[in-house]
Amino acid sequence: MSRYSPWITELPKSDLVDFISIGSDEIALLPVHEGDETMELVYKLLNQKHVEEIKVLSPYFEKDGLLLNSFRKNFPDAKIKVVIDTKFGLLPIEIDPSNIEFHDWQLSYSERGDEISRLHGKLIVFCLERNVELIISGSSNATTAGRHFGKESKKQRA
Repeated sequence: MSRYSPWITELPKSDLVDFISIGSDEIALLPVHEGDETMELVYKLLNQKHVEEIKVLSPYFEKDGLLLNSFRKNFPDAKIKVVIDTKFGLLPIEIDPSNIEFHDWQLSYSERGDEISRLHGKLIVFCLERNVELIISGSSNATTAGRHFGKESKKQRA
């Protein structure tokens, strides 16, 4: 990574406990390496912080919505808003939809004739107090496999 993005080494070091202030923004870079459990790092970082809202944008979910249920369990007071693609995505059809606000990507654009609009972006935003946000972006879908859950989380699913 440092070969293609050398500026990353110039950022202040994070101990994954607190956010770092850069100008008026507070950021935290998660040093995720192959085999790391990404969501465990996120939960550690957000430990003792009040999560007010979680926004999820992804075309693919497990049908039981395991990742969304994990958010409910770890942040029971947070509002959860999810953008799904009802035409081209894999939906969490077996999840209890209570307390989750679903939005259809297909309704977010005006009709363009034969043009296809597929949801491709993947984004998770944790909205905290004082307008602080933890944003996870990348190519991974909102699934436990995509978000690198550890063996324990996979066992809980079975």
